[in-house]
Amino acid sequence: MKGVSIIIACYKAGEFLRDAVESLNRVAPSLPYEIIIVDDASNDKMTSFALQALELTDPRVRVVQSPVNRGQSVARNIAINMARFDYIFPFDADDKLDPRFPGYMDEAVTRLERNPETIVVYSKGTLFGARKGPFLLPAYSEHDMLYDNMIPVYGIFRRSEALEIGGYKEDLRYTEDWEIWNALHGERFRKGMPRQAELIDTPHYLYRQHEHGQNVSRSQRMPLIDHMAAISARSQELYEYHFGTADPADLAAVRARESTFLKTTFRRFASNPVGDVVTYTAEWLQRKYPAWRRERAEDLSELSRQQHAPHRG
Repeated sequence: MKGVSIIIACYKAGEFLRDAVESLNRVAPSLPYEIIIVDDASNDKMTSFALQALELTDPRVRVVQSPVNRGQSVARNIAINMARFDYIFPFDADDKLDPRFPGYMDEAVTRLERNPETIVVYSKGTLFGARKGPFLLPAYSEHDMLYDNMIPVYGIFRRSEALEIGGYKEDLRYTEDWEIWNALHGERFRKGMPRQAELIDTPHYLYRQHEHGQNVSRSQRMPLIDHMAAISARSQELYEYHFGTADPADLAAVRARESTFLKTTFRRFASNPVGDVVTYTAEWLQRKYPAWRRERAEDLSELSRQQHAPHRG
């Protein structure tokens, strides 16, 4: 059925949840829509109260309780499987849509219906909370996306294609959005079908930044080679097409080579206004650079260790 199923994986996000849902309703599409919230075993009173209140007061909200915490990927797959509508819009429980710019869902669906080659439609965004300013994205490139995700979590895509590949990769606890974009592209590639993504040049999305946020917790992070193995597993043919290999060690080397500070910054300079890039980079250096530098050092150390480990027959 034509419409949008907004899916929210919620874990202890009660203080933000009502604002998130209200922001969606304020810029409601002309299309039918629903909001499916999968609570990933939060077990705190604030989240429980927020979920109960939303379910009682908003007829579009459907709440599913998971008895065990299994991560965002599983929660999103539960929502995709029970969705009523043809288009899926993943939405983080602590984010918002900007009330100044309505029309995101309608525009995304229009573009997906107008162009069958398009796999996902996404928009520009704005940071709010502990960090403020433009949420900068490099220009879309299928080649570059395989080693550096440039499509945010909130891209809108077809439910049928997500179901065909089995939804989100459930053993990933972070970068699951990057992996599903690769998997959707990879499935199209295997079928010999055209593929592209489309960016809406309006900052519809408000992406919350938390005061004590960091890139990825040490407990979640995987060694770089293992991470690239997980990211590429469902799209190996696409990696072979672009890089001549799908070997995780080779792909880890590509990511390490292409994810330097200068190269990452240049990709944003090339596709955004200079003033926005300067503002974003200065703020990022102040808040995020130390964690990024630590993670990169860990990745390079692990990659070097793996590359120089003795081969076993």
